Amino acid sequence: MKYKFALLFIIMLLSGAGCRIQKNDSGHKQYDDTDMKNWKRLAVSLCVYKSIPFSREMIKKEGSVAGYLQINRTFGLDAFKRTDEFVKKYLKDNPVNSKNNYSLALMRCLEFYESKELNEFIKELKYK
Repeated sequence: MKYKFALLFIIMLLSGAGCRIQKNDSGHKQYDDTDMKNWKRLAVSLCVYKSIPFSREMIKKEGSVAGYLQINRTFGLDAFKRTDEFVKKYLKDNPVNSKNNYSLALMRCLEFYESKELNEFIKELKYK
């Protein structure tokens, strides 16, 4: 499992995307809005992957998470791991019940994208 994260991190570092980190008045790192939006999209991509029973091959071919990692080098491996764990916890803590036993995965992940919890999590990452 840790090798998967390390591999994704290496891909991210080798992507060549520019880093847009600034310091705010308090000396904390601050990322621009594009980085924040892309990281939020990465979290939603993870949500979809974890909600729908994709095979590893399908996830690899689809490539959204890897794509967001490649264009967003600012957060790093620790932030990716924390985001992955946050998504897992959110899905566990926020089950959706369907009258017909449907997974409602896309509905869940769209609600996740707009959730207060994700916005607060992203803001927390912004100042780590």
